[in-house]
Amino acid sequence: MTNNICVSRALIKVGIAGSLVWMASVATAQNVAKKDTTLNRTVVVEQEYNPDINDAIKINILPAIEEPTVTKKQIQYDKSAVSNPAIPKPSMGIYVGKEEKEKPSQGYARLGLGNNNKVDAQVNYLFYLSPKDRLTVHGGMDGFEETLTRPANLYRAEDGDWKARYYRAGGGFDYLHQFNKVDFDLSGRLQQANFNYLYPLMNNLSTDKQKHTAGELHIGVKSTDETWPFSFAAETNLLTFGKKYSVNGEAVKETIARTKAMVKGQIDDLQSISIAMQMDNFFYNSQAEDYTSLQMNPFYEYANDSWKLRVGANVDLSFGFDKGVRMSPDLEVNYLITDSYILYAQAKGGKTLNDFRTTEKIHLYSTPENVARVFDSYNLLNAKVGFKASPTEGLWFNLFGGYNIVANDISPICQPDSTITFAQGETKAMTVGAALTYDYKDIFSFSTLAEFYKWSDSSKEFINQKPRFQFSADGSVKVTKKLSLNAGYHYMHRATASINSLEYSMPNISNLHAGVAYNLYKGISLYAQFDNILNSDNQYYCCYPAETFSFIGGFNFKF
Repeated sequence: MTNNICVSRALIKVGIAGSLVWMASVATAQNVAKKDTTLNRTVVVEQEYNPDINDAIKINILPAIEEPTVTKKQIQYDKSAVSNPAIPKPSMGIYVGKEEKEKPSQGYARLGLGNNNKVDAQVNYLFYLSPKDRLTVHGGMDGFEETLTRPANLYRAEDGDWKARYYRAGGGFDYLHQFNKVDFDLSGRLQQANFNYLYPLMNNLSTDKQKHTAGELHIGVKSTDETWPFSFAAETNLLTFGKKYSVNGEAVKETIARTKAMVKGQIDDLQSISIAMQMDNFFYNSQAEDYTSLQMNPFYEYANDSWKLRVGANVDLSFGFDKGVRMSPDLEVNYLITDSYILYAQAKGGKTLNDFRTTEKIHLYSTPENVARVFDSYNLLNAKVGFKASPTEGLWFNLFGGYNIVANDISPICQPDSTITFAQGETKAMTVGAALTYDYKDIFSFSTLAEFYKWSDSSKEFINQKPRFQFSADGSVKVTKKLSLNAGYHYMHRATASINSLEYSMPNISNLHAGVAYNLYKGISLYAQFDNILNSDNQYYCCYPAETFSFIGGFNFKF
């Protein structure tokens, strides 16, 4: 009852604040001369064919790195920080927004089936309600079933067959209204995942099943008039995440009231000053303690023909659980030697909220607790220096090195009873790497990344599931106007961790994949994708086997 009252009060405050911002924005928009900029600001939500089929059990744990643009004369400053391998990238990400002036196909559907009862189904439709109103509705599901072998770990030998199962389904909507000077957007999401553990959740539970339910409601406003001396964006969000079972059999639920805002003022044509803020109010129905997190990021920016600078700081406060104050730098320096050669350096930082969504991405099968949640991680320093170059049209390469310090870094640990818990502590790592991309006239594209990590001795208890070396290469070629091929290889050599005073290294990842797409008719195309062609015994989550060789095929339909 207390939690519900707290939630209600927080949401009322957030709603009032959001309403005031929205009403002020509307008033501003209606008091100025009307000018239709709809054509220039139309956001198209359209799903193009993505040859990388979503795989629920195989989350991409290669850290993201920003790829350079393929146009030689396009100035591409580096904004990426040193890769943090602690947090895998989420596997969902179906809908892509992009700026277009021509009205595209309004509908999209994809259906694919494969071995091991694999399914991949997605659909979305864009409604043009008026010249200034857009509504997109979307839904989908994916998943698989396969009998896998329970792998050996520190405490167990291989232990028979496991009938792995993972299916998720979800849907939502995105609404956009364009005022003369301000955009208003409203969206909602609901997703449910059903899966099973290697063994029953705990000794006192007979079931090995689990259900995760996630929901999100978003309201936002954003200024769009570039003639104003300032710009702003504000949003409020309600996020929920529920787990049907916890260690004592009871359901646990996390509710987050999240408010974000940013204001940017232009000093002159070269300089600007901004401040961004995010406040998260966490509420739990279990014994976990409610708390509030406030993140602030003031920064100054300067850019001319040769230099691009950013000077700021991250100031993060927590109240209640994990209370305290932390600070970290927000610095960037880019020097343009020519329009094809760039030197850059940066020192970043900031908080990672280890809420239910984050821990699910790190390890889907982590044991759900009903007593406490893990502490938030904090990047004290994420430094990087590098050199980017484009010696010829379409080719970019990037050489970089860096140093990373994370407080309360999170590492999944397999316990003797096969439950998955999290260890937390400070990690330090040096990294060097190289990336290359090449595109030729929308006919051929290729990208590759190699990255080495050297972890400090004091980090060993908290680096399970993290890489020591990783390599990826992906390419695609348009053979004819209708036929295109893609292929790639991903390899990760795991770091050696110390678990309960025992040294342990997870199995390396080796994944060769390939695919084909064929445009059958206008708006209709066929595709097939093959994954883990080498049939490697991969583990993307520690102590849990990933799918063996798999394939899926189907069609895409635009209408």
